[in-house]
Amino acid sequence: MIDKKLIERIHEGLEGNLDAAMKQQLKEQLALDPEAAAYYRDWQKIGNTILKTREQTPEIQLEKEILNRLPMEPTASKKPEPLIRPNIWNMPAFRYSIVFIAGIFLGFLAFSFLVPGNRTSKAPAIQLKGAMYDSRNYDQMTTADNLVFENAMVKASFDVRYSKSIVEARITFSSLYPVQGVILFDYNSLQVMNVLNVSVNDQSSISASSNFVQINNSGNNQYVVQLLNKNSLPHQISIKIMQNEVPIYQNAVMVNKE
Repeated sequence: MIDKKLIERIHEGLEGNLDAAMKQQLKEQLALDPEAAAYYRDWQKIGNTILKTREQTPEIQLEKEILNRLPMEPTASKKPEPLIRPNIWNMPAFRYSIVFIAGIFLGFLAFSFLVPGNRTSKAPAIQLKGAMYDSRNYDQMTTADNLVFENAMVKASFDVRYSKSIVEARITFSSLYPVQGVILFDYNSLQVMNVLNVSVNDQSSISASSNFVQINNSGNNQYVVQLLNKNSLPHQISIKIMQNEVPIYQNAVMVNKE
């Protein structure tokens, strides 16, 4: 059996911790003890193998290997912090933008109601049917004209009268097939007050916009159109009858002739 102190001296020599005198002494002891010399050679081979392995393997891989073999305490997974969304209404820029846009919108609405549009613009049509109307002064109004049209399919009459404040047209339509009647005027002089289908027919209707009144007729119906006479100046009202969007009759009457 190799002496314990000799084994310690062998490992000190392999690690390079002996001076020259101690190295010479160790060499002489190994020469006298074959078992110790074999032990020295075996550990020298192990040291050389470890050295070669370190040279062939990157240090980072060795560190990972060592860390994987060390006992590690499991780390608790952190819960993601809740995302705090700012209240967009509390942002001054957003509030000011909303107020600014609302102001522009309200200003546009006020401008649309107070300022008359140009002649080519048309307001959305409002359809009225069976409304009440007051024509007690119709017989005292001045007659503009009484237009009558008749063919094999359509029979129509337009009795137009006016006063200083109102223009009223009483219209009678009789048609076997759907036809359209259109009354055109300048909205700077006239404005729609009331339109109605006196004899209500589900297949017929009358609607108005800023500068025209349209009648969609099928069967026998009577209509009344009342216009506000804004300035009592001479003004021409155009009347058309169309079938399948093709004009079959066109004429005009003059109001405020005096």
